[in-house]
Amino acid sequence: PQVYFDNAASWQKAAMIEPNRATINGLSIDPDWTLSNSGFLFDPVDASLKEFKSNHLKMDEKIIIPINRPERKLTKIIQFFKKHDSMKDSDFRRMISSDYTREMSNMGGLKGLILNFKDPDVDSAINGFFPSSSWHFSKQGNYERSQFASLWDGVFEMYFDNIDGFKAGRITSTLNQKLKSLDKKFFSSVWYVEVDENVIVVPNRDPAPEFYYR
Repeated sequence: PQVYFDNAASWQKAAMIEPNRATINGLSIDPDWTLSNSGFLFDPVDASLKEFKSNHLKMDEKIIIPINRPERKLTKIIQFFKKHDSMKDSDFRRMISSDYTREMSNMGGLKGLILNFKDPDVDSAINGFFPSSSWHFSKQGNYERSQFASLWDGVFEMYFDNIDGFKAGRITSTLNQKLKSLDKKFFSSVWYVEVDENVIVVPNRDPAPEFYYR
């Protein structure tokens, strides 16, 4: 999941679990919800199901091409990337944000493109959110989260009409060889994942205007 807040303080206040579900009347308290549900959604720390593992990370997001969302589902492809160890972080970010992103923007069929760099502090998203006694700050928790974070430095979010659109825009396009060459230049590893994105639309509850708009 990707979550957005006005600031870190707002995120920290959101730590309280809300046992609700979507109904015809909006979000309502789910009387059947229990902590045991977490075992089906997350990786529990132990059999008690009172605490679960998670890899919350803070991302530095840059919108390259605003997402043009039609009134139907788009296909979202995530490109994970990890820089070569020999490259300085500042140089890497500068070149990916300019040279590489410029070429990525030329892919045919793009409905949106977002660049995300991972915050180098693995604790930046969880300080003040989880208590200091939680699994996340334990020796094992820090090890597992650090191992996960070490696999990649950032991600591109690419939006297409469908998988065939991604194949045509990237894999079988004339641009592919240029991008593959840049991949070898900048990255020690790169891989792709299709994700099922659910967009939560917050309704505008202001008084209705005299004209129709979306």
